[in-house]
Amino acid sequence: IRILSSNIKETPLIADVCGPVSLAACLLDAKTLLKSMAKDPFGTHGLLELLSKNTLDYAVALKENGADAVFITDNFSPALTLGRPFFREYALRYLNVLCDGLREAGCLSIAHLCSDVAGLTAEIQDLRSDCVSVDSETSLRLLKESLPGRKIMGSIKAEAFFGDSFLDARQEVSALKQTLPDIVAPSCGITREARLPAFREVRDILSG
Repeated sequence: IRILSSNIKETPLIADVCGPVSLAACLLDAKTLLKSMAKDPFGTHGLLELLSKNTLDYAVALKENGADAVFITDNFSPALTLGRPFFREYALRYLNVLCDGLREAGCLSIAHLCSDVAGLTAEIQDLRSDCVSVDSETSLRLLKESLPGRKIMGSIKAEAFFGDSFLDARQEVSALKQTLPDIVAPSCGITREARLPAFREVRDILSG
């Protein structure tokens, strides 16, 4: 991050970290974590507090070395995996620890929630990130209606940026029509198949 920030001073630099619940799901298997949430909430909170503290320390270090914002990816947390009660008790609580700590450090935060999060709008209202990132499964129209004033990011399928043809990228942008997010971005992780010209094509379409 320090090297990048020194070389691209005119371009915003977004670093990324893993959300505490998703990080816990990497350290434990998913079934064990879910059972722990139900049967051992005290122990689960202890683990998530530890992970949150260490993740926040790392996120602040990224900011101090040049990151303008930190992207917090939390693919294990949405309602399809945790359900609303567990999302509020565990995911929301510790995502807010990161968001609050980053704000105190003078850094913007973006929280990414995978899958369809339309059923979590009440909880997302209490999410204290500066921006909410969603993937293409979530209805932007519904999300914007439920979260007025919130900055929304994402929505274009990552596959639209693969290959040498711009057709998929154009079709994806056209399909969004009047429900463009505040920040147009790939809806989930991109891979080595992504092609830079496709990103430029989307940029040119939007700027036009």
